[in-house]
Amino acid sequence: MNLHTEVLIRPNRSWFNFEWRELWEYRDLLWLLVRRDWVSKYKQTVLGPLWFILQPVLTSVVFTIVFGQIAQIPTDNLPPYLFYLCGMLMWSYFSTNLNSTATTFSSNAHLFGKVYFPRLIIPLSTSLSNLFALGIQALTFAGFWLYYKFATESSDRFSLGQEIIFLPLVVLLMMMLSLGVSLWMSSLSAKYRDFSHLLGFLTQLWLYATPVVYPLSEVPENGAG
Repeated sequence: MNLHTEVLIRPNRSWFNFEWRELWEYRDLLWLLVRRDWVSKYKQTVLGPLWFILQPVLTSVVFTIVFGQIAQIPTDNLPPYLFYLCGMLMWSYFSTNLNSTATTFSSNAHLFGKVYFPRLIIPLSTSLSNLFALGIQALTFAGFWLYYKFATESSDRFSLGQEIIFLPLVVLLMMMLSLGVSLWMSSLSAKYRDFSHLLGFLTQLWLYATPVVYPLSEVPENGAG
């Protein structure tokens, strides 16, 4: 007896009906893609994972010179370099997720047309692999923070408050925000390729529109100057 099974795939048009069980069923593929993304980032490079340290360190040096010394933007009595390094820590994770997953549909169209799997796995794997880079950069920041805390006279200014327990929630929030925006941009760029060229410009504007290069004390309350 010849049994024939037909699987019909329909688009999900509901905002709240998502098959989370599928992600768990394809978890092996998810971790395989996470490992592939992580290895491919420093494969055939001389410095390897050190690039994840050099990028925020050198960027913070530039910000310290441009915004701290030339523009003289205050940092609320914090060392400018430590201030910018802390700001670039989360922003680097967010922008990396956004830029690497905003072309998911167009860059993986050949894969989507050959085999079925939850489409969210590819951008989710990229966001998860970027967590390793975030961890390396967080250790780098911790090293500079320890230096300013124990090698300077005003060590009380660098004490950690109870808010540190919410750090995992902040990371999760940044992951969800970058994933949501990147999927939205990926849908637009799949139909209009102009958005893929516009993404870098929008990301740069977003950087200056958020308190990364300036403290929250400089933001006017209620939007009034």
